[in-house]
Amino acid sequence: MLGFRALVGGIAGGVIGVILWTSVTYFTGYEIGWVACLVGVLTGLGVSAAIEKRGGVLTGLLACLIAVGAIGVGKITMARLAASEAIADVGDNFTDEDAVFFMARNDAEARPNDERGFDPAAIDRAAARWRTMSETEHDAYRLQAANEVRQEMEANAEAVTVVALVRSLSPYDLLWIGLAALSALKLASRNDKPCHSTFIQNVANKEGGLHPVFKGSSEADSMNPASFGGIRGLPSSPSGATPRFAPGAQAAAPPGADQDHAPRAHASDNEAA
Repeated sequence: MLGFRALVGGIAGGVIGVILWTSVTYFTGYEIGWVACLVGVLTGLGVSAAIEKRGGVLTGLLACLIAVGAIGVGKITMARLAASEAIADVGDNFTDEDAVFFMARNDAEARPNDERGFDPAAIDRAAARWRTMSETEHDAYRLQAANEVRQEMEANAEAVTVVALVRSLSPYDLLWIGLAALSALKLASRNDKPCHSTFIQNVANKEGGLHPVFKGSSEADSMNPASFGGIRGLPSSPSGATPRFAPGAQAAAPPGADQDHAPRAHASDNEAA
């Protein structure tokens, strides 16, 4: 049950962190690394709150895995957003060079024999043809080429997302992921609930004290009713008094018996004699 609560709390914290991270990236246009660390912090806090701060190594590792997974989901989400923006902005960002390469790709005589997949001869022919076109023809061709490219990108949105994801990766991502995982591990593994003996000892050390058994006295002393005088509200036994419930206490004579009853008993015995 505790593990299920830790899982739910960690996922809730991770989801909140991812939403915050993607929102900041979307509205600012920048992928801020320390916000990724915040994903780990929120994940760890979610686990810790769900288990009422009774964590351990296992809950810490669980929060660490959830934080890393949440950051991965966040990276993929932002890559999808970047791919969607790139597809939507094809027309606005379509340049003359893009139009020339598009023309070269559609050249019937083109032979893709270089690293970029374009025949240099086809590119030269496309560039020469582009120079002979008027501005009006340039605008019309760019618009047509941009529409075709947009349709191709929409049909291959997953591939565009992968490309955007790969381009967004950097060595700094390892640093932010490591810090997020460490934060989640530390927060989720803390345990602020004291054990029973520690709790009793802490209370016993307070001003006023408790029963001596809580202060480390022996078992015999703890069973002695005279020691109950340390508890507030109970009278202390007089020094040297025999405990009422001590072994043999009932067989002993009550206070004052040696002075009153004992002499009379001896006197009556003498008279009877």
